[in-house]
Parts: sequence; C-alpha cells; structure tokens
Amino acid sequence: MNEALLSLKDVSQVYTSNGRTNEALKHIDLTIYHGECLGIVGQSGSGKSTLGKMISLIDQPSWGEIYYKGNKIEFRDRYIYPIRKDIQYIFQEPIGAFSPRKKIKKFLLEPYINFKLCPKKEALAQIEYCLKQVGLDQSCLNKYPHQLSGGQLQRIVIARTLSLSPKLIVCDEMTSALDVIVQDEILTLMKKLQVENQLTLVFISHDLSLVQRFCDRTMVLLEGEQVVCLDSQNFGTSTHPYIQLLKDSIL
Repeated sequence: MNEALLSLKDVSQVYTSNGRTNEALKHIDLTIYHGECLGIVGQSGSGKSTLGKMISLIDQPSWGEIYYKGNKIEFRDRYIYPIRKDIQYIFQEPIGAFSPRKKIKKFLLEPYINFKLCPKKEALAQIEYCLKQVGLDQSCLNKYPHQLSGGQLQRIVIARTLSLSPKLIVCDEMTSALDVIVQDEILTLMKKLQVENQLTLVFISHDLSLVQRFCDRTMVLLEGEQVVCLDSQNFGTSTHPYIQLLKDSIL
C-alpha cells in the first residue's frame, strides 16, 4: 500500500438551522493513499458532498481531526493557505465555475495570479500546455463560457486544476451533468491524467457501477455514516442490504 496522503480521524459535521440540528457526518475514519482513486458512493443526502468538502479542507469539521502528509491540519488562514493548491475540488456543474462575463483566458489565469505562481507570459505558456493535456487548444481562450459545450467546459475546469500541480483532486459528481459518451471521455481523461501527473483522486458519485469501474477502493455512506470501505472489485460479492439497494437502483 502507498503512503497515506490524507487521513480523517473520528470526523463529524453538524449543521444547525432554525434551531434544528442535522448531523451530516458521523464519526468518519478514512485514510486516502497517495496515487489511488477512492470512490465515495451513496444516495442523495448520504453525506457524500459534505465529506468531499472535509477532504478538500473547504469546510472545517465540527469535531475530529484531519491529517495531511502526517501533519494535523490547523484551520487557520496562515497555516492552511499553502495547502490549498495541493487539494483541489471539481464540482458537478461545470458552468457554475465560470462567470458569464469573463473569457476563458481570464478564468485560466486566475490561479497563477491568486497563488503568484509565475509571470503572465510564462503563465500563458503553461495554460496552453494544460489545455493540451485535456485535449483542447488555445482557440478556446478568447471565447465566453456559453460558446462552449458542457464537455469542453469540464475539460477547461480540469485544465485550471492541473495548473496548480495538485496532489489530490476531489471530483464531486463531475460527470453527472454530461451525456453518457462525454462521461466516458472525461473519465478516461481523468485516469490518463492520474497516471501522467501522479495524482490522487477522490470520486464522489451516486452510481455504484461507475465507481466500481473507475476507482481502486469504494467507501459507501448511508445517512452520514460509513457503511463499508472495500476494494472496488469486492463489491460484486457483498451481501450488505444497502449495497444491494445501490446495485438494484442502477439495473
């Protein structure tokens, strides 16, 4: 087994609204290993996206601890800012990542400016390289988001993510808004990029069959609780009733 990249120890997340408490995650223990693709699967409301935001350090857990490369995460700006570029998040709807008033070039330049990675001229050369990695070219740079397809926009989101040379990418239902053919193209692309860039991937989905095909291990969530985490190939023989329910839902 590869070395641990990120670990969650007894992590829980509680939200309070209008005097009501919702325990979205309950005592999660999880280790993500360098270079693997981990699937997180469950029905709507199971806590998948909440867990994704814990893993990507977007949200701070109500209690529990998170470790990155063996070091405990302290949720303070000065401490966590250098880690931000290492852990990136790709959301479900690619169009939601874009401002309709900004051209693609400005969208792709933002990480270089925010993290002061390199001068603009050098950044543009890097952007062209990242676009090539995802199967696009510089012809899209002067276009607006509405001029591109959903599949093209998702590729541009991936290119922007690659520009930061991340160690871990959380993909939250990243293909669910795309048609089946484009879904397969994006999944094939992500597997290729994982190998080429030595990435660790967390793939969140409600589709067990897709996760089994794409991921090395799969974690199943039910109402915020961890049901099981197994090698993906072993799910075919699992008799757990909730896993059987997930299987039946895709037949």
